[in-house]
Amino acid sequence: MVLNCLLVYVFLSENVQTNAMSYRGISHALYAICRDEGMRGLYKGLGPTLLVKLIG
Repeated sequence: MVLNCLLVYVFLSENVQTNAMSYRGISHALYAICRDEGMRGLYKGLGPTLLVKLIG
């Protein structure tokens, strides 16, 4: 459970940094992604994000 939350947090923080104009913060990003794409949207793109974090 903790790892799951950590992965979502990494994804959200990365998403907020790359889409700075779209989101006002992590909580707004979480709300907007869940509203627009559902809970599944939180994990979309998580694999490539983690791969970049591990390599870089």
